[in-house]
Amino acid sequence: MNCETLPLMLNAALDGELSPQERAAMQQHLAECESCREQWAELQSLHQDLSLVLSPPSVEPAIRRLMGTLQPTSNRTHDRSRVSTGNSGLVVAAIACTLLLTVGIVFQSPSPALAVAEISMMTGTIDYKSADARDWTSVAGTQRISLPAFARVRTRSTSLCEIRTGCDALVRLNHETELVLHRAEKVELVAGELWCRAPATTEMEICAPSVPRQPALTNVFTCPSSAEMQWKALPNNVLSCQDVANTAVELQSPSMNCTIQPGECITFSAGQPIPEPTQFNPVIATGWQLPLLVLRPPQDSELRDRLTSVLALIGRSKASFLYENQIRGLGPSGVVPLLAYVRSKESVSQPDLRLRAMEMIAEMATAASIDDLKALLLDSDPRIRKLSGQALTRLQPGRTFSDGTTL
Repeated sequence: MNCETLPLMLNAALDGELSPQERAAMQQHLAECESCREQWAELQSLHQDLSLVLSPPSVEPAIRRLMGTLQPTSNRTHDRSRVSTGNSGLVVAAIACTLLLTVGIVFQSPSPALAVAEISMMTGTIDYKSADARDWTSVAGTQRISLPAFARVRTRSTSLCEIRTGCDALVRLNHETELVLHRAEKVELVAGELWCRAPATTEMEICAPSVPRQPALTNVFTCPSSAEMQWKALPNNVLSCQDVANTAVELQSPSMNCTIQPGECITFSAGQPIPEPTQFNPVIATGWQLPLLVLRPPQDSELRDRLTSVLALIGRSKASFLYENQIRGLGPSGVVPLLAYVRSKESVSQPDLRLRAMEMIAEMATAASIDDLKALLLDSDPRIRKLSGQALTRLQPGRTFSDGTTL
């Protein structure tokens, strides 16, 4: 849990909806972060003030006062008292209904749905809507969008999306993908393909849309904590699952348990695995996420690791052009993390990978990278110095760039 995901859990904490593990993770973060502690204290104070203001009016005292006025007295005739007593039940019922309606107005008035997740990054235009909305809302850019339970999100043919849930799960949507966010730890894949990483403190559920005349639970799969998996919706309510991590993952459903090995893909129909699982290459399978990852800072560990994995396979496989195309397809935005890698200390111990990265930088770099390229003119590797000079000459023709040794 971090400062970005904590606000999504605070309202749930006030309502007592957190699991013991989530509560412990929240308390641990609050103990370490003064800013979040202040936010939590302010929210608790506001919650207490609102509770006092919105307390329901007491119905019983009003009914007792009303009953007192309707009871027979000594100066009333027997017949009149009998009439009053006979009508008192109707009057009390009417007044009680009025009071209850008043209470209902206070507590049944619409209130904003609590957020269980947020859209944290996107490329292109995506659509979303809450469960009770008739129309989709389209959005593009860098704004963060809060999502209530049962919200729907879909990407278009040229857009991608990342969702971070209140339990710190991470979900990414490929092109033309639609999902329903049941709650922070449960996602329904309606169409397309998604990647998810379950939080460290709880399990994650992935399900397909329910099918008439089939038990709904047959299509629900529980992914263990910290698992990294990719799911695809196929025709006839069939789901396929890929283990894109470096460790085996044990999936659970009401009808079976199944272990998926790294690099293995298994298809499930009605909750049951289809024989002869197929193998795949995790680097190629998850390559569609790179346009999302390059929106992060160049020093981001996941972005750096993903690029390093792709670079490591270039030139070592018959399909090396596929790996290289993943990076080249990013265009100028891919140059920034490549430069961050080449200039990092850890890349010095991987000279072949540095050279592959630098070759692509020399071809794709724009004027925005001139300062980084000038710094690389002093690199210890003469090949890096030479490629930097070539890139600078291309970007600023007519100028001479020299590292004092080789150009």
